[in-house]
Amino acid sequence: MLVLYNGYDSFGEPFSTEQELRNWYWSEEMGDAVLAEADYEEMGGGALAEADFYDKGYGFFRSCMDSGFAHDALVPLVRWMYQRGINDTRDIDYEDLRAWIAQNTPDEWDEALVIFIESDTEVLGIPDLMRELRRLPEPIAVVGGAREECLAEVLIALDALGKEYEVIEALTY
Repeated sequence: MLVLYNGYDSFGEPFSTEQELRNWYWSEEMGDAVLAEADYEEMGGGALAEADFYDKGYGFFRSCMDSGFAHDALVPLVRWMYQRGINDTRDIDYEDLRAWIAQNTPDEWDEALVIFIESDTEVLGIPDLMRELRRLPEPIAVVGGAREECLAEVLIALDALGKEYEVIEALTY
């Protein structure tokens, strides 16, 4: 099990360290609440005790998300960049991108998104998180918070990688 979080390593205070987060999950209050709302076996039984924790960082897709571009518009761009080892939209050769769009998936692409990222005023970055997600066995159980923010970034990354996952609603807010 891989637990992704925004933590101290990325943001400093007041964000949690890995150990503080582990303690919180297993505190008397949170431990009972989590287990009461979820199927313990579905979540892997005692897997949280053996889980790897990864400070995922934040904001790699946010400028596009905050500008109103939908999940389905971002996934093909993230996939295209990841497959080509492009980590930053400022490094894109837009002639190559447009040629690839025209030949392969013209209906999937949101031209407004291409224009937006081409402006160089906003940046979309491919996070190191993609390597962590890629190695996970499928199907992946996804839980967490900030469904339209942090969790949405993780789901975009999973879809760009073509990973099979299920959002466990009882543990998602």
